[in-house]
Amino acid sequence: MRTDRILPFLRAFDAVARLGYVRSAAVELNLTPGAISHQIKTLEQNLGVDLFVRDRRRLALSVHGQAFQHTAAKMLRELERGLEAISPLREADPQKTLAISAASGFAHIWLAPRLLDIADQIGLPSFESQIAREMNQIDWRKTDIAVVYDNPPWPGYFWEPLPNLSLSPLCSPALLHALPLKHPRDIRQHRLLHEDSGGEWQRWLNAAKITEPAPRNAYFNRLTMAFNAAVTGHGVALVSDFLASQYLRSGQLVRAFDISIPAAKRYYVVVVESRRHEPLIARTMELLLALERG
Repeated sequence: MRTDRILPFLRAFDAVARLGYVRSAAVELNLTPGAISHQIKTLEQNLGVDLFVRDRRRLALSVHGQAFQHTAAKMLRELERGLEAISPLREADPQKTLAISAASGFAHIWLAPRLLDIADQIGLPSFESQIAREMNQIDWRKTDIAVVYDNPPWPGYFWEPLPNLSLSPLCSPALLHALPLKHPRDIRQHRLLHEDSGGEWQRWLNAAKITEPAPRNAYFNRLTMAFNAAVTGHGVALVSDFLASQYLRSGQLVRAFDISIPAAKRYYVVVVESRRHEPLIARTMELLLALERG
């Protein structure tokens, strides 16, 4: 069999064999799932055997696929060694950059100032930040690392969690001084600042055993808008101590009551599985996790 009939499809085969999912392989190779499926089908037609069998939702290697994977992986390793021999090392590139995607509230409140410190620590000349809240919103063709507010699993990716989030009512000291809160029901004297349609505050009111609805409410479609309104003394927002830690330490915000509720989701630092050991990505991820634990 002529090797030129199979060489163009080895990377698609290798990616699906490692990751087990066409969609994950498509993300890694910056191709569409349809293109990956077409390449696998063409490779199987040229070889005259089935390389995969479907195991529930995952693709598993057939007997022929297992035998072929060793050969394909060896050929790709040899090709990569050849390319490395004639290409400059990535770490030596003075123009290296990093693209980080994060949920809006997390990016503005917690991440932005820390990114500057991380860039200085690793000698990164430039970086760019994008906004995306959940995994299905990430464009991995333009993203190296993402911090998402979502729930795993995500096949083909590696992730590490940030702390569990507990939401409690936060406001400015001036607001609390003007209208002191002695009992949880007193929170109804203040405007409640929402980042959703009211569900999170309702959960908190239920936890505090408050049955009467709040008479004054402000609804925003961004956490940062509710957060900034709280900082400037215009109401009380439900925010996690994790995001508001610096504001609580500086005294810009105070906790109205110690009653808290668990957030529905969690923040995760996520990278494409095949890229997790790249020096720049691995170091940035390490520093991000060290910051939250410190």
